[in-house]
Amino acid sequence: RLLPHKIPRPLGRGHSFFLTLSALGSYPNTTLKALVATNTVSGAYEFIRHKIKKSGKVKSSNHEYWDEVYKWPVTARISVWDEKPNEYLVSKIPFFKENGVKRVVDAGCGDGRNLKALIEANFDEVFGVDFSEKALRTASNRSIRYRYDTTKYIWRRKSDSNIYFIKGKLEELRPSYFGGEVDLIVCDHTLVHIPEAEKVIDNFHRILKSGKYAFLEFTSEEESNYPSYQRGRWIGEKEMLMDGVYFRFFNEDDINKILKNKFEIISLGKKHFTQPDHGNAYVKHKRHNHCSYFVVARKS
Repeated sequence: RLLPHKIPRPLGRGHSFFLTLSALGSYPNTTLKALVATNTVSGAYEFIRHKIKKSGKVKSSNHEYWDEVYKWPVTARISVWDEKPNEYLVSKIPFFKENGVKRVVDAGCGDGRNLKALIEANFDEVFGVDFSEKALRTASNRSIRYRYDTTKYIWRRKSDSNIYFIKGKLEELRPSYFGGEVDLIVCDHTLVHIPEAEKVIDNFHRILKSGKYAFLEFTSEEESNYPSYQRGRWIGEKEMLMDGVYFRFFNEDDINKILKNKFEIISLGKKHFTQPDHGNAYVKHKRHNHCSYFVVARKS
C-alpha cells in the first residue's frame, strides 16, 4: 500500500493531530514506496519530515524570523521570554563556581535573559551567542554599551571587558571563536527549535574543556499535550511544526541517548513552570505552561 492521505499521531500521545500530505505538493510514488515500504507510521513521518524541511516551510530555521520576534518592545521585564533569568540555572551557579568554571558561553542567548545572572556571577569571561542580530543588539544594549565589529560579528564593551557577543549558529561554533575551549555552556530553551540537536550537542562537546560542564534544557514530551500546542502539526514522532515554527520534544531516554559517550549526567530535574506571552511574532500569545528537563552534564 502507498502512504495514506492522512497519518494520525501515534496512540497514547495526547491530542489527535493529523498531517495532510496534499498541502506539501506532489511527490513521486517511487519515493513513497522506498521510504514507507512497510507502511509504518515511522517511515511515513520520515518522509513528511524530509518534504517539509526541503520545502522551506520551517521559518524558525531562518534568522530573519527571530529578528522579528526580538523586535517586540519589552519594558516591564528583562526579556521577551520571561520576567527573570532561569531559576534552575541560577541555583546551579554556586556549583559551577566551586568547580572551577571561569569561561562561560550562553548558547542561544537571545535577548539576554540568562546573561544577566551570568554577568552578575562574575565569571572571568561570558560569551553570548545567537544567530539573530536583533537579539544580540538587544542583549548588548540591556547590559552595557558595546562596540560592534561588523567584520567579525562581535560586540565588545567600549572599555576593557570580559563580556562578548558573537553571531553564529550553534552547530558551526568552534573553540577559536572563544579563544580556546570553555568551562561551561548554557543552552536554555534552544534545542527545542533545532531539528538536528544531536549535531549541536556534538559541537558543545568539542568546545568544552575536558571534565567541564553543560547546562541544558530539553523540552519534555509531556509539554506537547498542553493547550498552547493545539495548532501544531506533527512531522515526526516527537517533532511538530506550528505556524512554521519547529518544536522537538524529549523524554529521559532521549536525553540519555543524545548525551551518551559524550557527557556524564550530574543532575537531571523535571520542572513545571509558566511563562508570559512572547510577543506578536512568536506562536504563543498568552501566558502558558511549560514542562522541561534541566540537565547538568560533565564532558566525558
